[in-house]
Amino acid sequence: MNFTQSHINIYLHAIPLGIQNRQLRTILFDSYIQVLPRLNRLYLSDACYIRTIKFLQLHHLKLAYCQYDELKDIIQHAPFLESLNVRLELDHSNMHNSLASSQLIRLHLTIMSKYFYIC
Repeated sequence: MNFTQSHINIYLHAIPLGIQNRQLRTILFDSYIQVLPRLNRLYLSDACYIRTIKFLQLHHLKLAYCQYDELKDIIQHAPFLESLNVRLELDHSNMHNSLASSQLIRLHLTIMSKYFYIC
């Protein structure tokens, strides 16, 4: 089966998060770094590796876990993001900031906080 660039999905969430596996996760991510900026769709377990990547072709993003500051950086680097599905970790110190995306038309947001939980 032949996939075009717009149909490639990278599932790093299957890679364990344990300390002994961090080196493996880094090695795999380094091999994906050439492909990531060209993706149309992306699904990741967390955002820690992608905060600084410019996603000029990304339209759909799903993050199983993300902190607010990471999400803010990703939105700035993905100007054509249309669909966002994210489980967001929020604390009181960053609740006053806002996120802006001019192209976003679909949002599925789960917010986790020690103060509240919204889904």
